[in-house]
Amino acid sequence: MTVSTIDLPDFSRDALLTAAIRVTGTLSLDLDPEPRQLAQAATHLNLVLDTMQASGIILRTVERTTLALTAGVSEYDLDTSAIDIEIGQSDTIGTIIMAGGSEPIVKAMSRQEWLELSNKTYAGMPTRAYLEKKDPLHLVFWPVPNSAATFRYTKVRLLKSAGNGANTIDLMRSWSQYLVYAVGANVALDNSLFDRSQQLLAYAEKVRPKAEANESQHGRIRFRIGNSGRNW
Repeated sequence: MTVSTIDLPDFSRDALLTAAIRVTGTLSLDLDPEPRQLAQAATHLNLVLDTMQASGIILRTVERTTLALTAGVSEYDLDTSAIDIEIGQSDTIGTIIMAGGSEPIVKAMSRQEWLELSNKTYAGMPTRAYLEKKDPLHLVFWPVPNSAATFRYTKVRLLKSAGNGANTIDLMRSWSQYLVYAVGANVALDNSLFDRSQQLLAYAEKVRPKAEANESQHGRIRFRIGNSGRNW
């Protein structure tokens, strides 16, 4: 048996939308969708992606990045693509990269904690940071940096627009099947195919858990059953 050396395709936006339109039964197999049909499906795709982004399950949009800190400046706006910052265990919001290679931890603080600081102008190496959910996101460090430094953190960014129909979706490939069914359900609803819409929505919800399972950090952990008994 000869196995192909060609990887499976990463489907373009229009390829996924075409599949979504076809599963509704409104497009013959011998025809390609018209521009208006693709535009209609693209609108529903963006709505589905917005919903997925809001649910906070998309690992691909979580990126490690850095922020340059300036001596004497405590407040910074993040870039407009950032919609949140990952806060880890023990309220760790990031680290300060030191010249010697060490990275002391910076912990997140609440608005109440920041308000209760008796000396907000105290200078030193930041150990706390207050994240204001503004547009754009706003970080306030304490103590106020007493020298230039680099803050390392993990941001949650906006999904990138597919834009051109030939571009691929800014998601892991495991979401392709879900997107086809979810978009198809909405296209079917637009065409008053209520029963078909419900069927496609059910298919989408059925495959979604598998896609979500890939949106997690997998550590080197194995579970093994040690019980040799047979009468379970």
